[in-house]
Amino acid sequence: MRLSLPTRAQRVTHFVCLCTPTGEGRLSVQLRNNYHLHRYPGSGPSHRRNCRFYSPDATSSGLQAYSLKAVKELEDGGLNVRLDLPLRQPRQAKTEAKPAPPRVAGPGVKRDAMSLLGLLHLLWTESGLIQWYPAMDGKRGEWLVARLMAEQAQRISTARMTLNDVLLVPAADGSKEKERNLQVVATARQHKRNVVAIAPLARYNPDRDAVLERLPLRSAAGMPAMYLADMARTAVTESFVAELNAWEAGAQIYAILHVSVRAGTKPYADVNKVALMRVSERLIPLDSGHEATVEQLLYDNQRSFYKPLRFDSALDAVFPDFWLLDMFRDYPMEVFGMNTPEYLARKVIKVAHYNASYPSGWWQWDAYATATIPPLPVSAESA
Repeated sequence: MRLSLPTRAQRVTHFVCLCTPTGEGRLSVQLRNNYHLHRYPGSGPSHRRNCRFYSPDATSSGLQAYSLKAVKELEDGGLNVRLDLPLRQPRQAKTEAKPAPPRVAGPGVKRDAMSLLGLLHLLWTESGLIQWYPAMDGKRGEWLVARLMAEQAQRISTARMTLNDVLLVPAADGSKEKERNLQVVATARQHKRNVVAIAPLARYNPDRDAVLERLPLRSAAGMPAMYLADMARTAVTESFVAELNAWEAGAQIYAILHVSVRAGTKPYADVNKVALMRVSERLIPLDSGHEATVEQLLYDNQRSFYKPLRFDSALDAVFPDFWLLDMFRDYPMEVFGMNTPEYLARKVIKVAHYNASYPSGWWQWDAYATATIPPLPVSAESA
């Protein structure tokens, strides 16, 4: 949202959003060529749920896993993020060495840095792509992902630069996004920076993709040819088995890549790290086929909902697979789909949590026990 402000208004610390009668939601203004309204730090849950500035409380997703050193809301509407991967290349090239695994925070311990997958989850969350309202039907595609990722990257500062300085977004030939990608690559080569690329995977081709020598990206105009080192290939095939299986079965998968641009004039780059995320036709992130079934059911019934993302959280954080947004209150939805001892023990903890925290009711489907999906609760609009 662009706006023009008089000089006197520029000194105002915040504005009040009119999405609620009480004006509890606050807005800040950020200057980027023009003035833009943004959510004021900590005010996301105070906005109405169908407001563009609404965001769930951190405890309703894996965002609670981070300390303020990892991610911090700024008064101008921006975010400061500390990543656990370098955005500047070393002065001297080194031979490939096995990187240290990212520190996984234990129960009750917050992470001080964000992983590559955590960054993708942050961008998806901040852009609102985790939310769905029936009015959005037909309005989502790769062009929207490109625009929203670039917009959010301008708000995120990291390693004494903005993420926008090093982010490559989905692009088609002849588009302004392609020209932007080419400029980011050229600047990265000049200043010896690594880049972060986001793009969907092309449709799975068994002849091409049985041995994953390169990640086949779709809508990657302006991006360099990206070569997977053995270690990066092994890491992605071991860490994202579910996403790769879903890709092979025809699901849509988005990739985020940490890439080192090679010196010289040829558009080549080496992939250091990859993370994958499955999404629905509506770009809602999904963790399983059961979640895909529920997301489709919610869409078919014209429900409003959002998908909380895990980020880098440890297993002690309890939050549901979906939250309904068209109820009078917070309404969690949980899908149980396994019966291993560890999973069942975790299920007991989750059920106890939901029963205690939401005594008026919550929705669950034990997909392992029955293929019959329980009816959805009646929305507030229909009640």
